[in-house]
Amino acid sequence: MLPLPRGRATDPAILQEIDELLDQHTDKEIAALLNQRGRCSFDGKPFTRLLVRGLRRSRTLEDRCSRLRATGLLTRQELMAQLGVSRRTLIEWRRRGLLRAYPYNDQGSCLYEPPDSTLPLKWKHKPCFPTTLPGATSGGAV
Repeated sequence: MLPLPRGRATDPAILQEIDELLDQHTDKEIAALLNQRGRCSFDGKPFTRLLVRGLRRSRTLEDRCSRLRATGLLTRQELMAQLGVSRRTLIEWRRRGLLRAYPYNDQGSCLYEPPDSTLPLKWKHKPCFPTTLPGATSGGAV
């Protein structure tokens, strides 16, 4: 591996900070936080999500998705299969606060906590229609 040219190396303290921030934030959020803290890139420019992503990849820092997966979070497809529900149902349950989701990229893709037993049961609120109408008698035509 070739050494980096002098003056183009990112401060190791900033790389450590990025590594720590990846536990809680996406690349875009990390760039914003670093800029708020007055940090700047090796050439004195503000951080961007692309710069953070490039540093993360070139320094082989584990990405946010891998970190969240290691804690047991599930993909949307895994959760849909586990619960037997549609994507719309997951979205609605998340909106209502029944599911907890964690974004892992800047496009809004999320991983989900495995649900507890407080989720609604599938088909529980579907109306049950009686097999016979009230007042009807068994027998032939009237």
